[in-house]
Amino acid sequence: MSKTNKNSLYVLIDKSKLGKRFFKKEKNIFTLNKYILNKFERKKINHYFPNPIIVSSNAESLLLKTNKAKNLLIDNLKKFKVFNQVKDFDELLDPFLEIKISRFFYMQEIIPDFEYYILIKKNKRIKYSKKIDLLIAIDYLYSDNKTRKLSYIDRYSEIRGNLFYNSVLYFQSFLLKNLLFKNRKEVYLISDSKVYFLDYLKSKFISEGKSVIYFCSSNSYIRIIKLIFEQLIKLIFWKEFKEVGFFLLPVSKNYNFNFISNVNSTLLDERFYNYLIKQIYSNLSTTFNFTLYLEKIFRSSKIKKSFFHSVRFPDLFSLSRVLSQKNKNVYLISHGSQTTQKNGQANLLASKSIGIGLAFTKEKKISLLSQSHFCDDYLDSLDKKYSKINFINNKKASPKKEINIKKRNKRTQILYVGTVKELGARRYYYESSPEFFGSIFEIYKKISKYKNIFELIVRIRDVPNEINLEILNNAFEDLKDFITLRNDTSLDKEIENCDCMISYSSTVLEEGLENKKPVMCYGLPEYNHLINYENIKKQKTQRIHFKKNNLQLIEDCLQKKFIYKNLPPRNLDNVY
Repeated sequence: MSKTNKNSLYVLIDKSKLGKRFFKKEKNIFTLNKYILNKFERKKINHYFPNPIIVSSNAESLLLKTNKAKNLLIDNLKKFKVFNQVKDFDELLDPFLEIKISRFFYMQEIIPDFEYYILIKKNKRIKYSKKIDLLIAIDYLYSDNKTRKLSYIDRYSEIRGNLFYNSVLYFQSFLLKNLLFKNRKEVYLISDSKVYFLDYLKSKFISEGKSVIYFCSSNSYIRIIKLIFEQLIKLIFWKEFKEVGFFLLPVSKNYNFNFISNVNSTLLDERFYNYLIKQIYSNLSTTFNFTLYLEKIFRSSKIKKSFFHSVRFPDLFSLSRVLSQKNKNVYLISHGSQTTQKNGQANLLASKSIGIGLAFTKEKKISLLSQSHFCDDYLDSLDKKYSKINFINNKKASPKKEINIKKRNKRTQILYVGTVKELGARRYYYESSPEFFGSIFEIYKKISKYKNIFELIVRIRDVPNEINLEILNNAFEDLKDFITLRNDTSLDKEIENCDCMISYSSTVLEEGLENKKPVMCYGLPEYNHLINYENIKKQKTQRIHFKKNNLQLIEDCLQKKFIYKNLPPRNLDNVY
């Protein structure tokens, strides 16, 4: 290896444009997990990647470090009265900063020290002599508007308004105001048309004779033009509409937030801090612009009720607050899984971070709706006022066409559902991609000797540059006698078909319990999402036979307990 190559580390984020020749010469290459490269590609190189055991052992300390840096920054910003322009700006910034800072600390930790770094972005190679410059460049890949499909979190980290944005926003404002004025039916607003349970609510409300207006988060030019065309057609030809979508786009107007560059932080590198300040400015400015725009549209609001799955980030944050000032019927229904955590600072911080803007909000005019025992207990622990509703996370407007799962064999089917956050975001209470693979291999090591008894079904969404079918096959190609990768049917069908479920902190654990499946929290980090419910035993009448499904054997191998749906009935305030 040449001296240059010895002192340089190739940091491979996206290998899609690299050919086989790149891996034929000896060089130092870093990837976000081991299995981004296949056996052939790893053969002649010096491969650097995060060790899942080390990463998981540091997860708790990185969460504490992230929280300290985040709170110090927010506390410094609170000193400036001008931030009253954005009410509850600390709640707006909290999840954004949690993700950005945790990603920075994680990447800082896992990338080894070299004299030079060469960042590979598809077919481009950029050289850096300092790690901090590399870290900022990597974060910018996920923040740049041109690639913001990589991360919803970063879509407002940089304002790039243009004439097209300004024009379609102006035209949409005219169309929406007239559509709402013309319509004579009750209008319900929902925060999306398809995600989680919102497609079910949309279908339900329309079937009840309501008009539904929904927010579309897409920034695709084609999708925006289509929405404008639909609004125009419905205004001209329909007296009343069944459903109509609308969008929000950042504009280039600037407000006096430049002074925040004078705030200092002792916990973050100065260059990353200055980079982050610009993104804070962008998020605050965008939120302020959205608020002004939405107030004009909903000034004479005819929105009867509004339902949100989240009130995080500039778009849904500003939309929910504008509507809550117009009427009291604004509801937040968490799409996630929130549980109480009683022991340890890290667990308490994790519990708060998972819930803020999803299960609770500082805006008292937004009503909280809880759909599970776990969320009830969580909101009770925070002394929040809320209403209980039925569990709707697993409800769909119409079932998708199913691909039949192969006929069950005699083995006990364990469904493992992964929830991985990109670039190691949200340390401790979510897994990074190396921790996900590490967890699967730990399960394999402990249970595979019984592979004639068990089959592990692995389900996980793609994570850009870290997890996809090719990478999963690289990892598990030699373990197919025990591990089955399957994404060709709905998760609902998989839950119905399995005997038990394992996950780290996914909402699917609650969905499993609702389907009367035993569930287990398992992963390399020490966080246990359901730790306060491990004493729940199966009911005598529950048709789960320990010997038949070998659940006791799984518990003994993994040294974890299954949890069962054995809680008293909830007295519901509303049913949807």
